[in-house]
Amino acid sequence: MLNFSYDHGDAHWVVLDSNRYMDWSDPVLRDWLEKDLMSTNKTWKFVTFHHSCFHSSRKHQDGVRMRLIADILQRCGVDIVFTGHVHTYERTYPLSFSLKRKISELGNTDVNQVVDEFAKFEGELTLDKEYDGVTKTRPNGIIYLTTGAGGAPLHSEAMPEQVKWQPQTAVAVAGRHSITVLDMYGTKLVARQLTAQGEELDRFEITK
Repeated sequence: MLNFSYDHGDAHWVVLDSNRYMDWSDPVLRDWLEKDLMSTNKTWKFVTFHHSCFHSSRKHQDGVRMRLIADILQRCGVDIVFTGHVHTYERTYPLSFSLKRKISELGNTDVNQVVDEFAKFEGELTLDKEYDGVTKTRPNGIIYLTTGAGGAPLHSEAMPEQVKWQPQTAVAVAGRHSITVLDMYGTKLVARQLTAQGEELDRFEITK
């Protein structure tokens, strides 16, 4: 199965399959993920999967089913979740998310919805808006990065106007190709979003 983990330097990375045939309400998968994340002693914990589950693009809501694992990521102290699918760049406020319904209460009908392409899972967001990544660098929650602007045709519809952003969106840049660069210095992390010309579209720090 296309779910695995590895260590690189001071970071532990978990790579997950977010395609619609995966059922992340499955206790076996959830148990594997939690045990993997809890077993590492690395300073930084990163999780990556394709479908962005927290973003402001109205046309690409088919990945929000990965909100099913938000509770595990929060319990295990994940620092950043990296996703794509939406061909833009977005950064959320540090956040916590709780589903309206418990995973254990999902029945067979709900499981069919879990793997449906446009399954949507509502819940409660808690946002840390005091974190600014500059002077306040200890986030209370997970930062979700949508970094899908690396080279494919861009999605220009990801709204640049803040009035149209979803509540969790702190930064959004549409119409520009860019990549995410991380520098880790022990308990300090510097993340930058750079264009091919080296222009810095976003920068934030995390300290522990």
